[in-house]
Amino acid sequence: KPTLEGLELAALDIDSAAAKAGLKTGDRVTRIDSKPVVGPDDVQLALTEKDAGQEVTMEISRAGAAQQVKALLAPRVP
Repeated sequence: KPTLEGLELAALDIDSAAAKAGLKTGDRVTRIDSKPVVGPDDVQLALTEKDAGQEVTMEISRAGAAQQVKALLAPRVP
């Protein structure tokens, strides 16, 4: 869900690339590859610029603490 400071992850598929990268429900994604994230459209835009197998760096907020997480993008499901 969108917040003023990023997109809060409401749910994650346990087998998703995000979960495998260490993201957890409740984390707030604030940037992807230095691009600000405010809502779901920002995430879609940032990820569609990349191909499966490429790495992205996400800046997140977890329990008020800023962290960086690197994730390998999985193939898109049509």
